[in-house]
Amino acid sequence: MKKSPSRFAGFHMKLKFTLCVALFWGVAGLGFGQDNTQQFSIGFSRRLFTNVNDNDARASIKVWSQTVAKERDIEANPSAQLFDRVDDMVAAMKNHDVDAMGMTFEEYMLLFTEVDTSHCFLTQTSGELYEEYVLLVQDAAGIDGLDALRGRDLIIHDSARTSLALHWLESEMKQQNLPGKVDEFFSVVKHVEKLSGAVLPVFFGQANACLVTQSGFSTMSELNPQIGQKLQTVARSRPLIPALLCFRKDFNSPQKEHILEAFSELNTSSSGQQILTIFQAEALVEVDAKALEETKSFISQSLVISMKPTQ
Repeated sequence: MKKSPSRFAGFHMKLKFTLCVALFWGVAGLGFGQDNTQQFSIGFSRRLFTNVNDNDARASIKVWSQTVAKERDIEANPSAQLFDRVDDMVAAMKNHDVDAMGMTFEEYMLLFTEVDTSHCFLTQTSGELYEEYVLLVQDAAGIDGLDALRGRDLIIHDSARTSLALHWLESEMKQQNLPGKVDEFFSVVKHVEKLSGAVLPVFFGQANACLVTQSGFSTMSELNPQIGQKLQTVARSRPLIPALLCFRKDFNSPQKEHILEAFSELNTSSSGQQILTIFQAEALVEVDAKALEETKSFISQSLVISMKPTQ
């Protein structure tokens, strides 16, 4: 499913929504039921959202679930389960308190060893299901590689989509035999919540480097071509999956097919399209287990690399 880096362009518009990342990258749950049909419950890791109030996220999901219920003639009884710890996610799925879970891929790596999962969904952006991370510098700065950034400053864009960015950067440093952790290698490491807050300081020469997604960089370059002309990539990750949503394998309900269709067909309804816009995606796409292997391999390798002694 890999495609060329140039096709990993996405759209990270500066959306000023109060209810940011409300469904997939947010944290909420909803229940579907009809007559005495068993309710469907979904939970999310809090790591999937930033700057989103729990109550706002729940309210957004409630509106969406009621719309879906009306459109599909399904009784909906919204509920919300929010999780801070993987152990609690595992327990909730084992005890059938939740039927599906949205989480970072790092959390999934811990959860799937304890819980059998199925029906995994990824977000699709510009036709792509993966993210690439890029380390950007000014073209005129004369920085031609990661080693040249030793002792410089770095700005990191923090979001659900960049949940594996630091893992990648530290594994890249180890592979190049560069010493220390990221916060030791760079003189200053700053985390920002807005993409523009990472890219523009490098563009204006106020910072040496930034770590962002390729899709975000492509969007900013489309909006301002000078950004793409003035900044260059000195390191790029392989395509990775930052987060996903999956069902427990033993989930069995008369409403199951309707529930799966509601996720798969989000982009076919106005209410679904509105939510997809909020978390900056075109669709939710169900993938098979094979699609997850590349990111599983990366995380396993990065853990091994992180244990190598520094020079």
